[in-house]
Amino acid sequence: MRLFPWRIMGWTVLAVLFCAVAFHACWFWERTTDQTSYFFAGVDVAHGNWRLHDWVLTPPDFWTSDVALSAFLSLIARAVGHAEISPFLLELQPALMWTALVASALALVRLRLPERRLCLGGSLLVLALFGVPLLTTATAYFVTMSAIHLGTVLYNLWALHHAARFLENGLRRHLMASGLLLWLGIIGDPLLQVSGTLPVLLGCAIGLKRSVSSPKRLLTLVLITLVAGILAPLTLALNKVTGGFVTVPLLPRFVAWNDVGATSSLVLRDILLAFGADPSGLQLADSLPQLARLVLLGICGIVLVQIFRKGRQETVSPSDPFVLFLLLAGGANIASMLVSDRLTTEGFSIATVRYLFPFWACFSIAASLMGARKPAAVSVAMLALAMTVIADYGRIGRPAPGFLSGENMALSDFLLREEPSIGISSWNMSGILEAERGGHLTVMPVGTDASGKLSLFTHIHKRISFGVLKGRPFFVVVPRPSELFDEDAVLRTFGPAVSRKQFGRFLILTYNGL
Repeated sequence: MRLFPWRIMGWTVLAVLFCAVAFHACWFWERTTDQTSYFFAGVDVAHGNWRLHDWVLTPPDFWTSDVALSAFLSLIARAVGHAEISPFLLELQPALMWTALVASALALVRLRLPERRLCLGGSLLVLALFGVPLLTTATAYFVTMSAIHLGTVLYNLWALHHAARFLENGLRRHLMASGLLLWLGIIGDPLLQVSGTLPVLLGCAIGLKRSVSSPKRLLTLVLITLVAGILAPLTLALNKVTGGFVTVPLLPRFVAWNDVGATSSLVLRDILLAFGADPSGLQLADSLPQLARLVLLGICGIVLVQIFRKGRQETVSPSDPFVLFLLLAGGANIASMLVSDRLTTEGFSIATVRYLFPFWACFSIAASLMGARKPAAVSVAMLALAMTVIADYGRIGRPAPGFLSGENMALSDFLLREEPSIGISSWNMSGILEAERGGHLTVMPVGTDASGKLSLFTHIHKRISFGVLKGRPFFVVVPRPSELFDEDAVLRTFGPAVSRKQFGRFLILTYNGL
């Protein structure tokens, strides 16, 4: 008991150090307007608009995860006398989210593996598979971003943990925690219906068939899970009809037959990318970390397959509901990507790896629990982890760059110094320019309508109109190559500009007001 406070202090110090490294890593990838826009939503929540009246968000809306964290950070910054929007906060937010996620993965492994030796092996495995990603991978920057389904995974893991605990001990607090976490998580991201609601229901059905748990507990868990899964979209609908935010319609479709092969291929590559185990296109000398992680992934896959063999004794029983829930969650996540047209609509981009984050986390924890007694798995995990740390140091082991790239930073300085405080630009430029200046610069995102004139691009943004420009000088930044609009669209909308300046790849038009 005397050691308990010291353990808390030790783990807290490790978490702070890990967060500091993650914070440093975040600066090496420029923020996107998607992330900054969700942070602005959080700032609005911090100002009392907690239901985000007049906002248009995407499904997922991240209302209960990233937006909530943004509101908290904004409130803390304001309370201590700092700006409520700043590059510091935008880099800190994903670092905190990733730290919380890795800490959760380690905590779940330690909760399920009380024996010290097995706990150490499981911790090494979960760090190698999940906690320390290979930052030289093409998609590694996603873990340094916010509003990217990481909050969903947090809800996902703890909801499954509490659901399993209820089946094991029947305590109602675990039942209520599971239902509450599912409800909150689904409100923020419908992906949790696939990786949270569905696996619990399937796991309970399997449990009823195999009689591995109390039928009463299984049916009670099914009921609470269904209530959470149904109540979450109803909560969003109620918020919408009573004046809260609205979301862009999500119209899921099955993948077209002609795209089945490309979809399957990309899902496989996304899995390898998530684990940092894709050596394709690399020279042999440069692919050693990827190869080590690929071997580790293969060993863990074999270990998980072996648990289905009858009569086999493993570290964690094959009937363990938590492991079962994790495997079902990962399988449901993969299946949903294979049968949906999501990859097609995104042009088969490797950026779709973000949709497989639930699988990545669930597989990693399940493999860590089941492989903790396998010397081969733990040994390869140590090797892969060491090689990953060395490779990551080569990627981020130098002073961090600024919030914006050189050209974008120069544009921001120029606008603040030479131009009015309100203006118009493309979606990609609008949010990062506003964020870099701490909200002192307002940049409205635009596109073009059917007539070729400018129209406001209301996407992860509060509704606004060109009426705010009446009687106020404003600027228009036209990126080149063009992004959703060009100079002709500006001239058709506002007429000739008072001044026209070329600044690098940007054309800046100035007007005296509408």
